[in-house]
Amino acid sequence: MTRLVRERDAERGTGAKLWREFAASGVSVGCANTALNPVEVVKTRMQLTGASAAASANPTAAHTTIASLNSIRSSGAASLTPSVSLSGNRSGIAALLNAPSARLLSHNIAALAASTKALPAAGSLYPNPWIVTPAAAPATAAGSASAAAAATAAAEEALAASLRSVAAASTTANSTITGAVSNTTAAALRRPGFLATAGIIYRLEGPWAFSRGIQASAARAVCNGGIRLGLYDPIKTVLSRDGTGFDLHIGQKLAAGSISGGIGAVLTTPMELVKTRLQAPSTTARTVSDVLHDVLSRQGVMGLWSGATPSVLRLILLNGSMVATYDEVKGHIQRMTGWSSGLPLVLSSSMVAGLVTTTVINPADVARAYMQTGRGTSLTSVMRTILAKEGLAGFMKGWTAAYARTGPQTLIIFTVSEFVRPVFGLKVIGAC
Repeated sequence: MTRLVRERDAERGTGAKLWREFAASGVSVGCANTALNPVEVVKTRMQLTGASAAASANPTAAHTTIASLNSIRSSGAASLTPSVSLSGNRSGIAALLNAPSARLLSHNIAALAASTKALPAAGSLYPNPWIVTPAAAPATAAGSASAAAAATAAAEEALAASLRSVAAASTTANSTITGAVSNTTAAALRRPGFLATAGIIYRLEGPWAFSRGIQASAARAVCNGGIRLGLYDPIKTVLSRDGTGFDLHIGQKLAAGSISGGIGAVLTTPMELVKTRLQAPSTTARTVSDVLHDVLSRQGVMGLWSGATPSVLRLILLNGSMVATYDEVKGHIQRMTGWSSGLPLVLSSSMVAGLVTTTVINPADVARAYMQTGRGTSLTSVMRTILAKEGLAGFMKGWTAAYARTGPQTLIIFTVSEFVRPVFGLKVIGAC
């Protein structure tokens, strides 16, 4: 059958062979991605967990509360002298009532308000010289002055006692809020692992959540896989001196895989965007048409290529590392063991290729997920944000989920390819 197909290719030209390359590669990658869509959902959630947690944990507001409490405590200490004015006390009460921790200080606020109300009855600490009061009898004036002084002193003492209580309570609230901020920040930085994330998705959204984006994922896999794997051998043939591709070194194989991967990424970025939006946490879109309508109405046609830069970079790295590593490692194993084909050869080569590929592409994968869910507008700004908030470890978020997907994916792709490509009259990848 292979001989007949090649004879027909000679008659029809290279176009027929490219179509067969596309079909065989699309079947291989489509089978792998469809089977591993649940893992892809978990991986996307893990890569976006840090941004969600950081958004929900708002230490700035809490630190503002602490600063407010410190200010009130300082003003409380200063107000223990009789020189404090009534308007100043009322400003302090207003600031205290506006603080988020007002519930912790409600009893002190009530006492402070009661003390403040007593001051107008006793007279202002600073009498207004422009108000003329009628003259009174000497004995009556002296008695009134003595009573006013006593009432003012009592009000000042009550006010000072209340402010001391406020200062002490604000110290306790300060410690409480500081501890809460520390715990919230630490919790935000502790990201759940692969199994924990899968369990959260199952409990909150049910088992159907693992099928999110499967239509877009399958369509993207067939098209993207058909292009990036289907063009690998033809590009190798162009780069080869004798036209067989067997004389290429590892650098030329990396170039062939990178070129084919870049072409596939540019053409299939809209499918990748739809898939990522459907799998993102807290998404309201349920179908491909929902995502397309939302993107087109907000950003226009070019919005479909949001995150194209990290997507292209990711697939250049992915295809270059995966296919070239598999090709090279398989050749070495064949020469060392004498195996010509079979599952052990494919399994060992695929495991090495999957490990290398996952490590190489994970940083670009994280940046792409951020951009395609609207958490950044450019690759450099997203990478700076991740580096500033989470350090270099932030670029390896979701590595376990990525390998849980990429390892089996690589195995499925090349195992299916070993059987499908000969059916289409094509030689297997990495054949000596």
